[in-house]
Amino acid sequence: LTKNNFNPQKNNCPLLCRRNFHGPSRCVLCRGEEETVHHLLVHCVWVSSLWQLGLSLMGVCWVQPQKVHDVLVAWKRRMKKGLAFGVWKLIPLAIWWSVWKERNRRIFEGQDLSLHDFKHYFLRILY
Repeated sequence: LTKNNFNPQKNNCPLLCRRNFHGPSRCVLCRGEEETVHHLLVHCVWVSSLWQLGLSLMGVCWVQPQKVHDVLVAWKRRMKKGLAFGVWKLIPLAIWWSVWKERNRRIFEGQDLSLHDFKHYFLRILY
């Protein structure tokens, strides 16, 4: 999922447009910035709140990398064996799954979770 689908060099827009699908150019979560892979999965204020929540649960302070690939590399480096190892491995996937589901909910169902409910959704996935 993460390696093959989140390649920022891969531009799917022409393919999707030929199939008559025109997605949003603005992020549907924050409704402010242009929707790029890096914005949607790392830098959007909604997503940043999930990163901060996940990291605080683990007692970790860190500076968020600029690119999705760099997040994965840094995340893997920080992995340590131990009791919380399983949760640590799941945090990025739980964040990205939450983003995917909320983005689809907004685009295809016209429904929005509040930020508070979005965080609870993430925690339910994580635990």
